[in-house]
Amino acid sequence: MDKTAEAIFNIISRFEAEIANKGATHLQPCLRLCMLGLMSSPYIDGKFELGKVLEMSLAKYYGSVIPEIFAETSEELKKHRTKESRIVEALSELNDNWPDALFDSKFGLYDAFKPVQPLVPQMDELLQTVAKLDNVKRDNLLSTGANESDTAHIIKLCIWILSVYPHLAHQVDKGKLLEIALLHDLVEARSGDFSLSAQIADAGLKLEKKRQELEAIMYYRVSFPAPFNNTVFDIFEEYEEQETAEAKIVWAADKLDANWQANQYNDGDIRYWADCPNGEVYYRLALEYKPKIASLCEPVLTSLEHKIVLQAKSNIKKWNIKVK
Repeated sequence: MDKTAEAIFNIISRFEAEIANKGATHLQPCLRLCMLGLMSSPYIDGKFELGKVLEMSLAKYYGSVIPEIFAETSEELKKHRTKESRIVEALSELNDNWPDALFDSKFGLYDAFKPVQPLVPQMDELLQTVAKLDNVKRDNLLSTGANESDTAHIIKLCIWILSVYPHLAHQVDKGKLLEIALLHDLVEARSGDFSLSAQIADAGLKLEKKRQELEAIMYYRVSFPAPFNNTVFDIFEEYEEQETAEAKIVWAADKLDANWQANQYNDGDIRYWADCPNGEVYYRLALEYKPKIASLCEPVLTSLEHKIVLQAKSNIKKWNIKVK
């Protein structure tokens, strides 16, 4: 399992280097394409796998960066023989030409998927929402020193999911994992991010976070078209309630990603944690194993968590940080 964990870290490291050095060049288009797939899927006739559409959408932008997890998907997308690949091609054309496509009655998507046509004008609300995720900055720094955005975190979480999935001991729905990963932080486009350290210092802030997120999810339920509005609401509830295996695994991957990313700046220089509101609590949290991850009984997740804790412990020692 150690070799598996190292292989996954290698994948995540290369992806992080790609987005850190090239910024948001492909992050927003990639996330928009995934969201268009989620929103359009109920309107498209015929049988297809939504999970495959989402995986192909990710592969379109990052298949060459991490071929280990996208080789087969990229080949399928290139051959253009499946329903899923044709959906991604049509939605990519829409995505690449937005917002002009909003007003073009001859747009190719109409001929390919006529049931989607009435939905197109309503897509603007979703794409404007997705764009705002670029402005939500997290405490974690990328390896270049820039604060990680929610957009970067969401796409990277999908990469974690696809990297971990083949090694899971229990059977889960890969498509549902990707849906949850893509939608779990969408409320932050309206509510913003509330850092964990600040919430620990101020219980009232934690309640305010819940209030603003509830307000955001109710806004989406009204402003997004059906049935996508209910999908967003249901996925948010599923993640918050943590009752399904898929929600628990995405939660675990989310925490692993945050703790891993926090250690990547300037050869593990984690002194910047202390500059966050109540940031010194991060040093203590970085050394703690999470019972919820252990309860999943997934050796790959346990192994990844152990290595991240060891990395944090090494960095704390390297920079002579006193943990209170």
